[in-house]
Amino acid sequence: MYKKSSLAFIASSLLITSGQSFGNGFALNEQSVSSLGTAHAGRASAALDATTVYGNPAGMSRLQQEELSGGFIAIIPDVEIDNYSATNALGPVPGGMNDDITKATPVPFGYYVNPLNEKWSFGFGVYSPFGLGTNYDSNSVSRYLADKTELLIVNFQPTLSYKVNDDLSVGLGLIASYAKTTFSSMLPVTEGTVEAKGDDWGFGYNLGVLYQLTPHTRVGLTYHSKIDYNLNTETKVRNLFPLFGPTNANIDGSMKTTTPESVDISLTHELDSQWTLYAGANWTRWSRWDAITINNSNSPTPLFDSIGQDLNWHDSWGYGIGASYQLTPQWVLRAGLALDESPAGSTQNARLPLADRKIVTFGAGWKASENLSVDVAYSYLRQGKFTLNQQDNNGNSFQADYKAAAHGLGLQLNYRF
Repeated sequence: MYKKSSLAFIASSLLITSGQSFGNGFALNEQSVSSLGTAHAGRASAALDATTVYGNPAGMSRLQQEELSGGFIAIIPDVEIDNYSATNALGPVPGGMNDDITKATPVPFGYYVNPLNEKWSFGFGVYSPFGLGTNYDSNSVSRYLADKTELLIVNFQPTLSYKVNDDLSVGLGLIASYAKTTFSSMLPVTEGTVEAKGDDWGFGYNLGVLYQLTPHTRVGLTYHSKIDYNLNTETKVRNLFPLFGPTNANIDGSMKTTTPESVDISLTHELDSQWTLYAGANWTRWSRWDAITINNSNSPTPLFDSIGQDLNWHDSWGYGIGASYQLTPQWVLRAGLALDESPAGSTQNARLPLADRKIVTFGAGWKASENLSVDVAYSYLRQGKFTLNQQDNNGNSFQADYKAAAHGLGLQLNYRF
């Protein structure tokens, strides 16, 4: 009962959270605190605890006991926006700009692993692989292009692993994924609003291979599949200028979108009885996100037949290195460095202001008893300063200089039964 109620609480918590992430694009890297301590280098090869259900399902074969891992990573963003201006068909757009476009957000997760016998292990995970949240003030100069943006995806993943021999293990996770979105912007002249909300379920999978190259070195490879969604949307139009159609309307529509597939490869090397080194690389097919488009087949005015913005993202890579030091039988210390490439390129968007990111992390693990261990981690992210230029087909334009950083604080409990 404790295991079921813990995972249910985490699932409900995920459904009410969204925010800035430590992954690039709108990917979240907040699925494991033990992995965060080494900047997720070794995520596909370390198999430290039950969080390997996400990192590499084949890693469950290394866990010898029934285990429950759960926790959260709190993201505390710091955004600076300067030199902003905007224009539309009527001329310069009056207004200001708020820096607090993203709020501090906890991202929870939970996993369970049960070794069924010497060959097979079963696991289950609840986590969020993607999410974002930006919210500009109602008087922001960006309001005709971007007001409020929320995207949250929660995955439910039953998983099996099979130990082929002492060196090789494979794993497969089947994913049921729930997505919900909110996109809003303001209307010129009347300062009315257009707000579109939608949700849908999608399905995918997670494959993993773990191979022991030498007694002290192992390599892991994980593939996260793409997931297709066809969100049922409702667009609420309020205070539209009467000349363009009904002043107020609720419009049913749909939004087809696909979260990108990714490949994670990593290496874990036990240098000696105290030092362990980690390295990893991750590729994400962000080119699937070329635009955000909501189609409203029953719109009362052609103005809202199709609502969207171009993105034109490209595929990107992330890299990480890390190390852990076994200070005492009870304490292990961790550190890592990571670089995440931005998928945005020259096509920037106020809803998703992105640039390359550098991340430094520190962490520790404490073995409180034979059954209970605790992991903590801290991350600092800095995103390169860049100038955002955006323009739509309706004559709205927005320019601003963005600079961002974020702190991450993570806590994870692991209990072995």
